[in-house]
Amino acid sequence: MFWLRPGIGVEPIRPGNPQHNGRHERMHRTLKAETARPPGMNALQQQGRFDDFVSAFNDERPHEGLAMKTPAEAYAPSSTACDGLPELNHPYQDADAPVTACGRI
Repeated sequence: MFWLRPGIGVEPIRPGNPQHNGRHERMHRTLKAETARPPGMNALQQQGRFDDFVSAFNDERPHEGLAMKTPAEAYAPSSTACDGLPELNHPYQDADAPVTACGRI
């Protein structure tokens, strides 16, 4: 949903054809192998594993598709300024309501 706000479209692949999105599938395989096998003992430990992975993935590990640079080395800020994101419009969404810890509205 976040990506729809700045106008980034969704391009679904045909079901049962993960090879159409091979780079993304490969990244998920690496993410799972390095962060979730075995999983953290609790949410805080698991988040730490994800944080470590993101740091290594972006700052330490060279990527073949980036001529063996890290994403941090290859990054260049956009010259186009972003004035913020448009408000989300959900015409069929019900009104928000507070929910108690036991689930009561």
